[in-house]
Amino acid sequence: MRTRLLTLSILLLNQQNSIASEQRTKGTASESVLAPGSLLQLSSSEDKSLNSALEIDWNGDTILPLCGKIRLSGLSLHQAERTIDSCLERFFKKTPDFEIAEILPRLGAVKVGLRGEKSSTIRIQSGASVHSLIATTGLAVPNDYTLRLLSPYGLDIVLPATSAHWNEPFQWKGGETVIAEKTIIEKNNYTIDILGEVRKPGKLDYRPSQSILSILREAQGPTTLAAQDSAHIFRGATGKKIETTWDDQLTKIEPGDTIMIPAQREGGFERGLRWTSSVLAVINTLFLIMLARKG
Repeated sequence: MRTRLLTLSILLLNQQNSIASEQRTKGTASESVLAPGSLLQLSSSEDKSLNSALEIDWNGDTILPLCGKIRLSGLSLHQAERTIDSCLERFFKKTPDFEIAEILPRLGAVKVGLRGEKSSTIRIQSGASVHSLIATTGLAVPNDYTLRLLSPYGLDIVLPATSAHWNEPFQWKGGETVIAEKTIIEKNNYTIDILGEVRKPGKLDYRPSQSILSILREAQGPTTLAAQDSAHIFRGATGKKIETTWDDQLTKIEPGDTIMIPAQREGGFERGLRWTSSVLAVINTLFLIMLARKG
């Protein structure tokens, strides 16, 4: 009889553990994910120096006491706690207890502005349309303008400002950018130049919404001597130089622009190696000349 009761108790305990584990798994799956623009409060009753407000920037990072810059975007609160804990344990014999809580968890931070002007950061409920977002800021967008919606999650939508799609609900995650810019009428004779360390330099047809990466693809990619993730844009109208990166999605390419992919900078070691090779080549040539004369 005792054996049966013991066996039944073990079975009931295992079932309870299984249910608890399943509930924890479901809770984690339904937990909201942190995104650019998320606001967090870090609190510790054991070490007041850790108490701080944290904001995740548009790159997905935040500045944490002691740890410096740390990536939290894409993590749940539970995962973020573990990431912070693994960082802090390097500085303490016993890591202080702490908690993190999300401020305004249902609102996503979004940037809105005109091309070339300072943008505004507002918080908006997920499901609001782009037009309602713009109306909230009081920004006046003419009908002949184009709207561009950029997302850190790979989304890039470009449509006329009058498009009905901008009235549809949008699931904001936080970190998106809405840019209004004057529409440029495409002409067949519009071109841009791609020069420098690319496999196929020359002229390319201009198309609205081109990016550095799309231009690099048309030029068959950078050479092995290209400076990694570096590009210079020379404005066709003014000659102004703009230093940027390959994945820059905010700087607009204009007709007549010249894109220059610079070469890698030669360091002291490379210069010394090249000089040594040149000297050895000269010595080797002189030695061969002397041998020829003796022969």
